[in-house]
Amino acid sequence: METPTRPHRVKVYELDSGQWVDKGTGYCTGETRGPSKQPYLVVQNEDCFGFILDTHVTGSIQYQKQQDTLIVWSESGRNDLALSFQEAKGCKIICDFLLSMIQKKYAPDISLVAVINTADGGEVHEPISVPLTMPPPPDLHNLQTVEECLTAAVVCASQSTRDQMIGFVLDHDYIALLHPLLAQAESQHLLQQLHHLCCAVKRLIQLNDSQILEQLLSDDHIMFTVGSLEYDPEYPRLKANHRQYLQNESRFKQVIPISNTAICDKIRQTFRIQFLKDVVLARLLDDQTFTILTNMIYFAQTEIIGWISGDDRYLEALFGLFEHEQDRDFTLDAIDAANAPDTEEIHFEDEPVADTPNRKNKREEDTEPESSPKKLKVDEGSSPVTPTLPQDFPVLPQPSLAYLTPRFLVTDEKRREAVRFVHTCCLTAKNLQTQQRSVLFGQFIKHGLFRLVAFALKDDSILVRSLGTELVVTLVDHDANLVRGIGHLEDTPDVSMLDEAVDQPALHNILIELLMAERDMGLRTQAVETLKALFDPETGERAETYIRQLYQGPMLRLFGPLVDEDPADFTLYEHLCDLLSFCSVSHGLIARDFFIQHKIWSAMSRLVLVSNKQMQLAAIRSLKGALVGGDELVLTHLIDNRAFGPMLALLLQLGNRNNLMHSACLDFLHLVRVGITKPETRAAMARVQAHLADEYPLELQKLAYTGVATALLEIPPPIPGSDDTEPNSPTQTKSQELRARNCLVKGNPATPKRRLVARTAEEQREAIEAVRRKNILEHQMREEREREARGEDREREDRREREEEKEEARVAAEEAMVGNLG
Repeated sequence: METPTRPHRVKVYELDSGQWVDKGTGYCTGETRGPSKQPYLVVQNEDCFGFILDTHVTGSIQYQKQQDTLIVWSESGRNDLALSFQEAKGCKIICDFLLSMIQKKYAPDISLVAVINTADGGEVHEPISVPLTMPPPPDLHNLQTVEECLTAAVVCASQSTRDQMIGFVLDHDYIALLHPLLAQAESQHLLQQLHHLCCAVKRLIQLNDSQILEQLLSDDHIMFTVGSLEYDPEYPRLKANHRQYLQNESRFKQVIPISNTAICDKIRQTFRIQFLKDVVLARLLDDQTFTILTNMIYFAQTEIIGWISGDDRYLEALFGLFEHEQDRDFTLDAIDAANAPDTEEIHFEDEPVADTPNRKNKREEDTEPESSPKKLKVDEGSSPVTPTLPQDFPVLPQPSLAYLTPRFLVTDEKRREAVRFVHTCCLTAKNLQTQQRSVLFGQFIKHGLFRLVAFALKDDSILVRSLGTELVVTLVDHDANLVRGIGHLEDTPDVSMLDEAVDQPALHNILIELLMAERDMGLRTQAVETLKALFDPETGERAETYIRQLYQGPMLRLFGPLVDEDPADFTLYEHLCDLLSFCSVSHGLIARDFFIQHKIWSAMSRLVLVSNKQMQLAAIRSLKGALVGGDELVLTHLIDNRAFGPMLALLLQLGNRNNLMHSACLDFLHLVRVGITKPETRAAMARVQAHLADEYPLELQKLAYTGVATALLEIPPPIPGSDDTEPNSPTQTKSQELRARNCLVKGNPATPKRRLVARTAEEQREAIEAVRRKNILEHQMREEREREARGEDREREDRREREEEKEEARVAAEEAMVGNLG
């Protein structure tokens, strides 16, 4: 007899006439007896040496586990029995004993189910273990039986049943037994057997065991796995080409050879899992299998990224490709030093190298990859256009033959492959934890990532430029301070230390050059948004130092075209207007002084009259932003440079048209009028109104139909409680002078304009009212003259018509007289 289970205190009940009768309390154990290992459940009385229960576990008895402490069953020839355990642990141990008896074939026909109470008072029976038939040794004649056995284990809700099947598959190396059957069935063209084999492999995957999945995806069995899945019985007339793709189109490529064979194997395995998850089994995966495959990919990616970020020699060799823009010699000794092999050598496929590198020629790989699994290319998985095969795993570009020679020439094509590799690593890191992403990005920046980005953004290939832009966006989205260098290297006093430490260009300089030179609208927009993120640091002393350094160099290059060049590239100028408004709000006094010193605000006014409507609207938005800011120095700068004149000229040019441009210009004038009524902006807006009324009275009078232009010629009433209401105050004197300047009278067009200086507010109002009445009278007289001219024209027309009628009557009379004489 084998050693019984540990005894646990229990009460024994028997069902008698519908009532559960207590048969006593004792200690329950599970044990086997005899050479055949027959299982028994035994309960020994706690008060004496007798037995309350000694029952044979055999036949087809169904044991029910109710709640956590009850086991109930019914034996033939006697009443129902129940064991009520004092502890849930004792109940679990006895259930495990029953399961082991099923698994060891000592009681293969019994079953164990869990009874679960539902919210509506009902019961649900969930199998914990049912009799399970293990699949026979496979051959071409019993594949249907193998499929049925595996299917029974998969559809069973009991995890223990699945565990039995998983243990059987692993213990008997069942996958290795199935492997040769694929080639045999294909050679004999046995389609039905191939369909059964496909279903069997699917069921092995759906067992959701990581060890089985690792075997299926191993080098020994991967072709068997995907080959079997090519024969899907749901599409009996079609066959997929998964093996052809894995064998012919996916290549393990490298920029710098990886000496760690474990990492190489992990990369291959990650790619296979990804291919299986997203292509082969895309329609069949349940949530649990999908989760397991996703977790396998995640842990593999974590290991891969951890190795890349932790190997300084490898990163030095990788980013060393970008130390010079021109092609240069690179010794094989440097590669060997960066990758001292500590395991067996890896052999790669050969790939020819172009004899003459030429960055001016477009690459054939710029085209987007096909979505069909046959056309997927691993090295193009980092394309901005998402292919069928997702791109969240690193696939390394192929080494060229030149790496096998004592010296080789670093070509632009080799650098492009490095860009794809780094881009793929960054996309993969987005799925990892924040700390690991920060370590990877920090290591990339430390070893020269900005040189790589500078190369990518200057490349002739739109695909490579897109990858470079995505790299920048990924870095900034993760942590803008990481690429600025603020707050991460505390021992460095200068915020530009990161760039100087590795002799690479600053990221904002790279983006500015991209904005200036790029013609693709999407890349330009990404560059602008990334610049905004870089230009908007957190508050603090180091952030202020960073901003001041920006305005000592990069900003001159960025906003220089607004002053120095004609607006030929309207899209560029539109983005510059957007950045101008952003910087003026985010950088405060530093930006204000810079824009005034270089006359950038005044240069905006000439853009209002360009021929491009989008450019005009962008310029008007920027000027409105300056107006709403209410900064007196900015407004003084605009007034001194007559920056508001082009907007009034545009209004006159548009006439009384109801369109967006007209509304934008009127809104600008409305902001001036509204700003006068607010105490915080009254003084600044009053000065703008005085400037408009003083310098452009004729234009405002011609725009009298708008109402807001007429209002700008009126004197604003004092705000109650403001300083303007205090008698004899300096503010009142200044306000009176301003109102006097605003009182304009239209004189002889041949003579200069005259100012009417009023000493009191009442006299000013009377003067303005006189001007208004005069304008109304002139308008009425002009309309009267037009009506008189129209009346005279009508009278002459009537007279001419009457004369024509008389002439026609005379001719008709003469013709009638001639007819009578005839």
